[in-house]
Amino acid sequence: MTEKKRDYKERDYFECVCGDCGEKFAAEKKKKYCPACSEKRWKRNVQRIKNGVRIVGIVAAAVGAAVLALKDDDSSEGESQREQDVGANTEGPKYKLRMKYSDGSIEEEDELFDSEEAAIEYGNYMISCAHEGAETLFMSNPGDYPLDEYDEPDYEIIEIN
Repeated sequence: MTEKKRDYKERDYFECVCGDCGEKFAAEKKKKYCPACSEKRWKRNVQRIKNGVRIVGIVAAAVGAAVLALKDDDSSEGESQREQDVGANTEGPKYKLRMKYSDGSIEEEDELFDSEEAAIEYGNYMISCAHEGAETLFMSNPGDYPLDEYDEPDYEIIEIN
């Protein structure tokens, strides 16, 4: 008996059956899907990943907002102590902040400030928070929330005697 010598380039091919369409095809290793179905599955998975990234961006924006809200809650405990101190100090005028938005809405903050500088500082902080929120929305979906259409809010300081 003579053994047949195999050329190193010869390969064994498996006859496979596609799990999606049932077509028979030859492959170097056992595969579940034919090349056409594999490509369709790959494209579908890429789309799922893109949708997942979009969802992750939205979830990240929501989590960021929740973290900021928690930070505001933590800082509000210290602020309430400061408000008590403000109530004890009845000398001089107090100041309040009124936020004005581009849609015409006006929001008056509940906090009282001892100085106009403190109220201005808080107003600038509120504007930076609004800008950061606009950037977060833009990053989550630039098509729905274009940054160039963002109108920065304004504020007004009110003196209370």
